[in-house]
Amino acid sequence: MFNMTGTAERIKNARIAKNMTQMNIADALGVSYQAVSNWERGNSMPDIGKLGELSDLLEISIEELLGHTTASENIQRVISQRDSLENLEISLPELSDISPVLPPDITGQLAGHLRAKNIEELSMIAPFVSKEALEQLGEGLMARSIEDLCVIAPFVGQEILDHMIGEELRAESIEELSMIAPFVSKEALEQLGEGLKARSVEDLCAIAPFVSRTFLDTLF
Repeated sequence: MFNMTGTAERIKNARIAKNMTQMNIADALGVSYQAVSNWERGNSMPDIGKLGELSDLLEISIEELLGHTTASENIQRVISQRDSLENLEISLPELSDISPVLPPDITGQLAGHLRAKNIEELSMIAPFVSKEALEQLGEGLMARSIEDLCVIAPFVGQEILDHMIGEELRAESIEELSMIAPFVSKEALEQLGEGLKARSVEDLCAIAPFVSRTFLDTLF
């Protein structure tokens, strides 16, 4: 796993060792002072286009800057093969680890020939690629639970979520059903809620805006 906190500390220590201010770094790299401040707090990372410049400026190798991890090795592989990324072999979990320092277009390019093995893998890369790329990565996946659907729901379209719902998948309660209700079609939601019974008026109110009156009647 890529350790942003550790990298932040190493950037700060290397800058201090060079007797440079955050503004000195910002001016030299052509970025804002706030950007450098965020790097040193671990709130964000310099993207891959700035890592080499930062490394040269601080006179510290990229490997030392990022830490001796598989993630740092993969970042260096991306840097060295930037002109031939189609030949770079990388798994989806490895890509998700280094995506915080990659521009979205490079992440999308590297993800283009991959497929997620499960919803967990898909959710790991979700914040870093477009909805279209994510739907391609998740093509053919089936959710094992409502929780699976909820994890990925904010990042994909309704049609993809509906396709992820298997014939045997059912919600265990109306509370669980209401969690996924805003993201799937009415038909898919009623399939997930088949056999459920309301325990209270609150249960009915939670799900009422998302299902048909006929289905609501069956919940009584």
